[in-house]
Amino acid sequence: MFFFHFDGVTLNPTTNNINAGVDMGELNNVDVILGVGGGSSIDVAKCISVGIMGDIAKNTFHLPDYANHGIVPTAKDVMDLLKNFRRRYPLHLSS
Repeated sequence: MFFFHFDGVTLNPTTNNINAGVDMGELNNVDVILGVGGGSSIDVAKCISVGIMGDIAKNTFHLPDYANHGIVPTAKDVMDLLKNFRRRYPLHLSS
């Protein structure tokens, strides 16, 4: 089993970052893509998998057609949720 490390993910990645990952995946004939890290890393991993599968499906997906079509609203940042939870429900320890 071989592993390949793609470190081309940047904050606010572009289609160039994604296409570089797709090229690396196709060149090495990867079977599994594992995205580790925060939002950008996970999003790029998903886009790379779509790009690779698109070529397998005779170019069904063309990445620039799907990328950069505005902002998709997502859930708030996890840390913000935890901070709000802590403010609303303070921890009171009894001795």
